[in-house]
Amino acid sequence: MLTKIDIVSPGSVTFMHADASENISGYYQAHDDILSYDFKALVGGHISRWGTREDVEIVREYWHDLRAFTDEALREMSNPRR
Repeated sequence: MLTKIDIVSPGSVTFMHADASENISGYYQAHDDILSYDFKALVGGHISRWGTREDVEIVREYWHDLRAFTDEALREMSNPRR
């Protein structure tokens, strides 16, 4: 069992303020750090169920997709030829 509070909220997406993180790059890295451990259950905090490795993988993918889509939108909006 692994305990990592306020990084992964099993069964839910933490989106607003990234759980009030002041270190967004560290928040992204934390998902990889969690996956580096061998665990079967995750205590994520504030949620009424245990998390799984799959929960961490899903949330990690969500955050990476969000960053990619945001980067794409910023590039498109910054293009003066729109």
